[in-house]
Amino acid sequence: MGIATAPEPTTVGLTRREQLAFVVFSTWIIAGLFLDGWSHEVNKPETFFTPWHALLYSGFGAAVLWSGVDSRISKARGEPVSQGLDSLATVGVLLFAAGMVADFVWHAALGIEVNVEGLLSPTHLTLMTGGLIMAATPARMAMADHAGAGKPLATFGVVQSIAATVAVIAFFTQFASAFRGKTVAANVVLHGMGPLAEDRAIRGVVAIMVTNVLLVGAVTYATSRWRLPRGALALIVGVPALAVSGLNGFDHAALVAAAVLGGIAGDVAIARHRADLAPIAVPLVLWPAWVAIAALVVPFGWSPNIWGGAIFLSVLTGVGLRLLAGAQPDTAVT
Repeated sequence: MGIATAPEPTTVGLTRREQLAFVVFSTWIIAGLFLDGWSHEVNKPETFFTPWHALLYSGFGAAVLWSGVDSRISKARGEPVSQGLDSLATVGVLLFAAGMVADFVWHAALGIEVNVEGLLSPTHLTLMTGGLIMAATPARMAMADHAGAGKPLATFGVVQSIAATVAVIAFFTQFASAFRGKTVAANVVLHGMGPLAEDRAIRGVVAIMVTNVLLVGAVTYATSRWRLPRGALALIVGVPALAVSGLNGFDHAALVAAAVLGGIAGDVAIARHRADLAPIAVPLVLWPAWVAIAALVVPFGWSPNIWGGAIFLSVLTGVGLRLLAGAQPDTAVT
């Protein structure tokens, strides 16, 4: 008869150490992603074997290696270990790994993509899909752990997970970002409503709306499902804006201040126990500040009808997202 052994202590979701590891490795990978995007903007040599690709892919490799080693060490010490990644996170890892291999083959066969082609390449979008799933893992698994238990308190790992997920989406929609300095300067400069001026104004308003849906959507998700620590929304809104600004070498980086101010406005709503109003407070402050800063840092030709209407639409979008989120119990500051 064999000797009975005690079961290994486990936790349902990610341990705090695993959440911290996700913070480190996702930041590592996303830094490589944005540096790679910057390298294309400044016309660095176009090849698969670059320092930026090395940073991006080494972060993924280090994460996989750490996961295996940490699990073995925890088991050997008898420490609580998680049940590991859920099936969706495993899919994300496999997609990212497949995208890495496919990207090399794609570049070898068809060459290096340029301009917007690099954002729409099937292999790059495969990498994006895997990266999105992985970036969202800490928030998704932590929420699953607290199903039916009311709003859990968001740890830093959860907040960073939300910000990282937004940053990945912001990277692949950078051609319609209101924080990419080159794009902003081109779209707000012309006066009047001639064909060219109108086309540029439309592009600028679309950039505001796309950026607004992304950021305010994240704010709505965060406030409807989590009790947030102080400064969480400033981080969730500000970090992706800063990262996108870096793609053009932080050209007109003052615009990022508008995102930070919008996030702070949402944090103030939470501090006043009105987290339900954060999706409205963020665009209500962010976009008037963006217009004011844009008018100071670049030649600004929009009429009040254009910039006023863009602000109105952005706030109205926040109202709509807030209504879709349904009833939200008050969120207390910790």
